[in-house]
Amino acid sequence: MSRIGPRLRCRCGNTRYVSRRGSGEVICASCGTVLGLDNVDKGPDWHRYDDVSKRRVGSPITLLDSNFGVYSEVGSASDMASLSTRRRSIKRYVKIHHRETSPLKKRMGGILGRIKRGGERLSLARHEVETAAHIARKTILADTKKRWNHNALAAASIYTACRVSENPRKISFILKKLEISADGKREVRRAYRYIASQMNMRPPLRTERSTLKLMTRNLDLTREILMMANEIIRSGEKARIGAGKVPGSIAAASVYIACKLVGRRITQRRICDAARTTEVTLRSRIKDIVNHLSIEVSV
Repeated sequence: MSRIGPRLRCRCGNTRYVSRRGSGEVICASCGTVLGLDNVDKGPDWHRYDDVSKRRVGSPITLLDSNFGVYSEVGSASDMASLSTRRRSIKRYVKIHHRETSPLKKRMGGILGRIKRGGERLSLARHEVETAAHIARKTILADTKKRWNHNALAAASIYTACRVSENPRKISFILKKLEISADGKREVRRAYRYIASQMNMRPPLRTERSTLKLMTRNLDLTREILMMANEIIRSGEKARIGAGKVPGSIAAASVYIACKLVGRRITQRRICDAARTTEVTLRSRIKDIVNHLSIEVSV
Protein backbone atom coordinates (compact mmCIF):
# COMPACT_ATOMS: atom_id res chain seq x y z
CA MET A 1 0.00 0.00 0.00
CA SER A 2 1.33 3.40 -0.91
CA ARG A 3 0.16 6.74 0.45
CA ILE A 4 -1.25 9.35 -1.93
CA GLY A 5 -1.94 13.03 -1.48
CA PRO A 6 -5.24 14.42 -0.14
CA ARG A 7 -7.69 14.88 -2.97
CA LEU A 8 -11.02 14.14 -1.23
CA ARG A 9 -12.37 14.65 2.27
CA CYS A 10 -13.84 11.64 4.05
CA ARG A 11 -17.02 11.92 6.08
CA CYS A 12 -14.96 11.31 9.22
CA GLY A 13 -12.96 14.48 8.49
CA ASN A 14 -9.69 12.70 7.67
CA THR A 15 -7.61 13.89 4.73
CA ARG A 16 -5.02 11.07 4.61
CA TYR A 17 -5.56 8.21 2.18
CA VAL A 18 -3.86 5.06 1.02
CA SER A 19 -4.14 3.24 -2.30
CA ARG A 20 -4.17 -0.54 -2.79
CA ARG A 21 -2.03 -1.34 -5.80
CA GLY A 22 -3.73 -4.68 -6.43
CA SER A 23 -7.35 -3.51 -6.50
CA GLY A 24 -6.82 0.19 -7.24
CA GLU A 25 -9.06 1.26 -4.33
CA VAL A 26 -8.51 4.60 -2.58
CA ILE A 27 -9.21 4.04 1.13
CA CYS A 28 -9.43 6.40 4.09
CA ALA A 29 -6.49 5.79 6.43
CA SER A 30 -8.66 6.43 9.50
CA CYS A 31 -12.00 4.63 9.06
CA GLY A 32 -11.33 2.44 6.02
CA THR A 33 -14.04 3.89 3.80
CA VAL A 34 -13.54 3.22 0.08
CA LEU A 35 -13.63 6.62 -1.59
CA GLY A 36 -12.86 5.76 -5.17
CA LEU A 37 -11.01 3.63 -7.69
CA ASP A 38 -7.67 4.32 -9.31
CA ASN A 39 -7.21 1.52 -11.84
CA VAL A 40 -4.21 3.02 -13.64
CA ASP A 41 -1.25 0.69 -13.05
CA LYS A 42 1.78 2.84 -12.26
CA GLY A 43 4.16 -0.13 -12.08
CA PRO A 44 6.55 -1.41 -14.76
CA ASP A 45 5.32 -2.57 -18.15
CA TRP A 46 5.03 -6.36 -18.02
CA HIS A 47 4.09 -8.62 -20.86
CA ARG A 48 2.43 -11.87 -19.82
CA TYR A 49 3.41 -14.79 -22.02
CA ASP A 50 1.55 -17.41 -20.03
CA ASP A 51 -0.50 -17.74 -16.83
CA VAL A 52 2.52 -18.56 -14.64
CA SER A 53 5.51 -16.40 -15.46
CA LYS A 54 6.00 -12.74 -16.29
CA ARG A 55 8.82 -11.30 -18.34
CA ARG A 56 9.96 -7.71 -18.61
CA VAL A 57 9.52 -6.13 -22.01
CA GLY A 58 12.98 -5.57 -23.51
CA SER A 59 16.40 -6.18 -22.00
CA PRO A 60 18.07 -3.58 -19.76
CA ILE A 61 20.87 -1.39 -21.06
CA THR A 62 24.26 -2.84 -20.20
CA LEU A 63 27.83 -1.60 -20.59
CA LEU A 64 29.02 -5.13 -21.32
CA ASP A 65 27.85 -4.88 -24.92
CA SER A 66 29.39 -2.63 -27.55
CA ASN A 67 25.88 -1.45 -28.53
CA PHE A 68 24.67 -1.20 -24.91
CA GLY A 69 22.39 -4.20 -25.53
CA VAL A 70 20.08 -2.16 -27.80
CA TYR A 71 20.49 -3.56 -31.31
CA SER A 72 19.00 -6.06 -33.75
CA GLU A 73 20.72 -8.99 -35.43
CA VAL A 74 19.79 -9.76 -39.03
CA GLY A 75 18.88 -13.38 -39.56
CA SER A 76 19.68 -16.61 -37.71
CA ALA A 77 19.56 -20.31 -38.44
CA SER A 78 15.92 -20.65 -37.35
CA ASP A 79 14.85 -17.57 -39.30
CA MET A 80 16.46 -18.72 -42.52
CA ALA A 81 14.97 -22.20 -42.16
CA SER A 82 11.47 -20.71 -42.29
CA LEU A 83 12.40 -18.47 -45.23
CA SER A 84 13.81 -21.08 -47.58
CA THR A 85 12.83 -19.15 -50.71
CA ARG A 86 14.68 -16.02 -49.59
CA ARG A 87 17.60 -17.76 -47.92
CA ARG A 88 20.20 -16.37 -50.31
CA SER A 89 18.94 -12.81 -49.80
CA ILE A 90 18.94 -13.17 -46.01
CA LYS A 91 22.54 -14.42 -46.08
CA ARG A 92 23.54 -11.41 -48.15
CA TYR A 93 21.83 -9.10 -45.64
CA VAL A 94 23.75 -10.76 -42.80
CA LYS A 95 27.07 -10.16 -44.59
CA ILE A 96 26.20 -6.51 -45.21
CA HIS A 97 25.17 -6.10 -41.58
CA HIS A 98 28.52 -7.45 -40.34
CA ARG A 99 30.48 -5.35 -42.83
CA GLU A 100 28.82 -2.17 -41.62
CA THR A 101 30.02 -2.83 -38.06
CA SER A 102 32.95 -0.48 -37.46
CA PRO A 103 36.38 -1.88 -36.49
CA LEU A 104 36.19 0.13 -33.25
CA LYS A 105 32.99 -1.68 -32.22
CA LYS A 106 34.54 -5.02 -33.11
CA ARG A 107 37.59 -4.33 -30.93
CA MET A 108 35.39 -3.07 -28.12
CA GLY A 109 33.17 -6.14 -28.37
CA GLY A 110 36.20 -8.44 -28.08
CA ILE A 111 37.51 -6.66 -24.97
CA LEU A 112 34.07 -6.49 -23.32
CA GLY A 113 33.58 -10.20 -23.98
CA ARG A 114 36.85 -10.96 -22.19
CA ILE A 115 35.78 -8.77 -19.25
CA LYS A 116 32.49 -10.65 -19.01
CA ARG A 117 34.23 -14.04 -18.99
CA GLY A 118 36.83 -12.77 -16.52
CA GLY A 119 34.10 -11.57 -14.16
CA GLU A 120 32.53 -15.03 -14.21
CA ARG A 121 35.85 -16.73 -13.44
CA LEU A 122 36.61 -14.32 -10.60
CA SER A 123 33.02 -14.47 -9.22
CA LEU A 124 32.72 -10.67 -9.31
CA ALA A 125 29.53 -8.78 -8.54
CA ARG A 126 27.49 -7.28 -11.35
CA HIS A 127 28.43 -3.68 -10.50
CA GLU A 128 32.15 -4.59 -10.48
CA VAL A 129 31.96 -6.09 -13.98
CA GLU A 130 29.97 -3.08 -15.22
CA THR A 131 32.60 -0.76 -13.71
CA ALA A 132 35.36 -2.69 -15.51
CA ALA A 133 33.43 -2.37 -18.79
CA HIS A 134 33.01 1.38 -18.24
CA ILE A 135 36.75 1.79 -17.61
CA ALA A 136 37.60 -0.18 -20.75
CA ARG A 137 35.18 1.91 -22.82
CA LYS A 138 36.71 5.19 -21.63
CA THR A 139 40.22 3.90 -22.32
CA ILE A 140 39.39 2.79 -25.87
CA LEU A 141 37.50 5.98 -26.75
CA ALA A 142 40.30 8.16 -25.36
CA ASP A 143 42.59 7.02 -28.16
CA THR A 144 40.69 5.23 -30.92
CA LYS A 145 43.81 4.72 -33.06
CA LYS A 146 45.77 2.88 -30.37
CA ARG A 147 45.95 -0.90 -30.82
CA TRP A 148 45.33 -2.49 -27.44
CA ASN A 149 46.18 -5.98 -26.33
CA HIS A 150 42.69 -7.28 -25.57
CA ASN A 151 43.72 -9.58 -22.72
CA ALA A 152 45.93 -6.92 -21.11
CA LEU A 153 43.30 -4.16 -21.21
CA ALA A 154 40.59 -6.51 -19.91
CA ALA A 155 42.77 -7.63 -16.98
CA ALA A 156 43.83 -4.05 -16.15
CA SER A 157 40.19 -2.85 -16.24
CA ILE A 158 39.09 -5.66 -13.92
CA TYR A 159 41.97 -4.94 -11.53
CA THR A 160 41.09 -1.21 -11.43
CA ALA A 161 37.37 -1.93 -10.96
CA CYS A 162 38.10 -4.24 -8.02
CA ARG A 163 40.20 -1.55 -6.36
CA VAL A 164 37.58 1.13 -6.98
CA SER A 165 34.86 -1.14 -5.52
CA GLU A 166 37.00 -1.77 -2.39
CA ASN A 167 37.27 -5.44 -3.24
CA PRO A 168 40.99 -5.57 -4.07
CA ARG A 169 42.39 -8.60 -5.84
CA LYS A 170 46.06 -9.31 -6.42
CA ILE A 171 47.10 -8.83 -10.00
CA SER A 172 48.82 -12.22 -9.97
CA PHE A 173 45.51 -13.84 -8.95
CA ILE A 174 43.68 -12.08 -11.79
CA LEU A 175 46.32 -13.15 -14.33
CA LYS A 176 46.06 -16.73 -13.13
CA LYS A 177 42.27 -16.80 -13.44
CA LEU A 178 42.35 -15.17 -16.87
CA GLU A 179 45.10 -17.58 -17.99
CA ILE A 180 47.53 -14.82 -18.96
CA SER A 181 51.16 -15.88 -19.20
CA ALA A 182 54.06 -14.22 -17.42
CA ASP A 183 55.04 -12.47 -20.66
CA GLY A 184 51.66 -10.71 -20.71
CA LYS A 185 52.10 -9.36 -17.18
CA ARG A 186 54.18 -6.45 -18.51
CA GLU A 187 51.39 -5.49 -20.93
CA VAL A 188 48.83 -5.60 -18.11
CA ARG A 189 50.94 -3.31 -15.93
CA ARG A 190 51.42 -0.93 -18.86
CA ALA A 191 47.67 -0.80 -19.47
CA TYR A 192 47.01 -0.18 -15.76
CA ARG A 193 49.52 2.70 -15.69
CA TYR A 194 47.79 4.23 -18.72
CA ILE A 195 44.39 3.96 -16.99
CA ALA A 196 45.72 5.47 -13.76
CA SER A 197 47.58 8.36 -15.40
CA GLN A 198 45.94 9.25 -18.70
CA MET A 199 42.38 8.49 -17.61
CA ASN A 200 42.94 10.22 -14.25
CA MET A 201 41.55 7.27 -12.30
CA ARG A 202 43.17 7.02 -8.90
CA PRO A 203 41.83 3.98 -7.04
CA PRO A 204 41.58 4.48 -3.27
CA LEU A 205 44.50 3.24 -1.21
CA ARG A 206 44.09 0.15 0.90
CA THR A 207 43.14 1.03 4.48
CA GLU A 208 42.35 -0.87 7.64
CA ARG A 209 38.61 -0.33 7.23
CA SER A 210 38.53 -1.43 3.58
CA THR A 211 40.40 -4.60 4.59
CA LEU A 212 37.91 -5.08 7.42
CA LYS A 213 35.04 -4.97 4.92
CA LEU A 214 36.73 -7.65 2.84
CA MET A 215 37.29 -9.82 5.93
CA THR A 216 33.65 -9.39 6.97
CA ARG A 217 32.52 -10.99 3.69
CA ASN A 218 35.01 -13.85 3.84
CA LEU A 219 34.74 -14.70 7.56
CA ASP A 220 31.05 -13.89 8.18
CA LEU A 221 31.84 -11.70 11.18
CA THR A 222 29.10 -10.71 13.61
CA ARG A 223 28.11 -7.14 14.32
CA GLU A 224 29.65 -7.30 17.80
CA ILE A 225 33.04 -8.43 16.46
CA LEU A 226 32.94 -5.81 13.70
CA MET A 227 32.20 -2.96 16.12
CA MET A 228 34.91 -4.11 18.53
CA ALA A 229 37.47 -4.42 15.72
CA ASN A 230 36.60 -0.91 14.53
CA GLU A 231 37.10 0.41 18.06
CA ILE A 232 40.51 -1.30 18.28
CA ILE A 233 41.52 0.21 14.91
CA ARG A 234 40.37 3.67 16.05
CA SER A 235 42.32 3.40 19.31
CA GLY A 236 45.37 2.12 17.40
CA GLU A 237 45.26 5.14 15.08
CA LYS A 238 45.32 7.49 18.08
CA ALA A 239 48.30 5.60 19.54
CA ARG A 240 49.98 5.54 16.07
CA ILE A 241 50.40 1.77 16.18
CA GLY A 242 49.85 1.26 12.47
CA ALA A 243 52.22 4.01 11.29
CA GLY A 244 54.33 2.54 8.50
CA LYS A 245 52.68 -0.89 8.76
CA VAL A 246 50.62 -2.78 6.21
CA PRO A 247 46.93 -1.85 6.76
CA GLY A 248 45.82 -5.46 6.23
CA SER A 249 47.93 -6.71 9.15
CA ILE A 250 46.42 -4.13 11.54
CA ALA A 251 42.88 -5.09 10.50
CA ALA A 252 43.67 -8.82 10.83
CA ALA A 253 45.13 -8.31 14.34
CA SER A 254 42.08 -6.26 15.39
CA VAL A 255 39.71 -8.98 14.18
CA TYR A 256 41.69 -11.70 15.95
CA ILE A 257 41.71 -9.76 19.25
CA ALA A 258 37.97 -9.01 18.92
CA CYS A 259 37.22 -12.72 18.33
CA LYS A 260 39.26 -13.63 21.42
CA LEU A 261 37.43 -11.07 23.57
CA VAL A 262 34.01 -12.24 22.34
CA GLY A 263 34.89 -15.91 22.71
CA ARG A 264 34.67 -17.00 19.08
CA ARG A 265 37.19 -19.64 18.10
CA ILE A 266 38.98 -18.88 14.85
CA THR A 267 42.38 -19.87 13.54
CA GLN A 268 45.11 -17.44 12.60
CA ARG A 269 45.38 -19.15 9.23
CA ARG A 270 41.79 -18.23 8.27
CA ILE A 271 42.28 -14.61 9.30
CA CYS A 272 45.56 -14.37 7.36
CA ASP A 273 43.97 -15.84 4.24
CA ALA A 274 41.10 -13.35 4.46
CA ALA A 275 43.40 -10.35 5.07
CA ARG A 276 46.12 -11.62 2.70
CA THR A 277 48.93 -11.42 5.20
CA THR A 278 51.24 -13.88 6.97
CA GLU A 279 50.93 -15.45 10.40
CA VAL A 280 54.27 -14.01 11.55
CA THR A 281 53.13 -10.49 10.66
CA LEU A 282 49.77 -11.11 12.35
CA ARG A 283 51.40 -12.15 15.63
CA SER A 284 53.71 -9.14 15.56
CA ARG A 285 50.78 -6.72 15.09
CA ILE A 286 48.82 -8.47 17.85
CA LYS A 287 51.71 -7.94 20.28
CA ASP A 288 51.96 -4.26 19.29
CA ILE A 289 48.25 -3.67 19.89
CA VAL A 290 48.21 -5.63 23.17
CA ASN A 291 51.25 -3.78 24.56
CA HIS A 292 50.03 -0.29 23.63
CA LEU A 293 46.32 -0.68 24.47
CA SER A 294 46.69 -2.90 27.56
CA ILE A 295 44.56 -5.77 26.28
CA GLU A 296 45.07 -9.25 27.65
CA VAL A 297 44.67 -12.04 25.11
CA SER A 298 46.60 -15.22 24.39
CA VAL A 299 48.40 -15.26 21.05
